Amino acid sequence: MRVTKSGARGVRLEGAERGGTKGRLAVAADIFSVAPSVLVVDVKKDAGDTLEYRSFCSEELRPALKDIVWGAAAETPPTAAV
Repeated sequence: MRVTKSGARGVRLEGAERGGTKGRLAVAADIFSVAPSVLVVDVKKDAGDTLEYRSFCSEELRPALKDIVWGAAAETPPTAAV
């Protein structure tokens, strides 16, 4: 994927030259600082096929971030041993 800066707090990732049924996949990520040591990254599909986007998220993005991501609100964050 090709990565370009998008605005003051975001990046845009674009897929390879070959595209899916709806063109090349493009993903936008906005980064927000919630606290000095906490960042929130909002990832959304900008263009391309939804199925390809879901595949990218489940097969590439989530595994790459598994050590630092807390999942959905139903999941509990890791607790430190006291």
